[in-house]
Amino acid sequence: MLIFDDNGIDGSIDITKLAMAFLVVSIHTEPFGFNFWLDKSFGLVTRLCVPFFFVASGYFYWLHKKDGWYYFNRISLLYFAWTIIYLPFDLYSGKFSKMSFSELAYKFFWIGNDHALWYLCGSIVGFLIINFLLKIFSTRTVFAISIIFLVIGCMRSTYAPICTKLFSNSWGGVRLETDCITLFPICH
Repeated sequence: MLIFDDNGIDGSIDITKLAMAFLVVSIHTEPFGFNFWLDKSFGLVTRLCVPFFFVASGYFYWLHKKDGWYYFNRISLLYFAWTIIYLPFDLYSGKFSKMSFSELAYKFFWIGNDHALWYLCGSIVGFLIINFLLKIFSTRTVFAISIIFLVIGCMRSTYAPICTKLFSNSWGGVRLETDCITLFPICH
């Protein structure tokens, strides 16, 4: 069932985002940790949450593509604001005391400062990559490239344990493993 607001935006996405937010919390709290099979089965469902949020972010970006830099500025502002909020806790913990400036810059611009900020950081980087690709390729090509990277990202993180088992083979004494980051075979 589609629920549209005054702007014509599908409100059912907001309802789904709320449900997915509860599932994200359950990823970290493991409510079925007392039963191995129930926990792993529920875990497969919850692993759809983060890719869903990236896809939903992409949907809202495309919906307001004419004002895409508004999206970039909004996400960047959230990222910087939460970085400042987390900063006193990080300083108190001594986390930064043994890091060089280049390590701090890497954490800030690429990882998201070790908190839930990695998602905002990933959204910012994704936005910049998509805008760069749109200057070179058609929308359909960028969409295809995005799907490929979504699959690679899911294989690298969410489904990495499954990928490792699926892509590990032995042929004639040469062990062939697939690195889920690059998807290139590596022989040892």
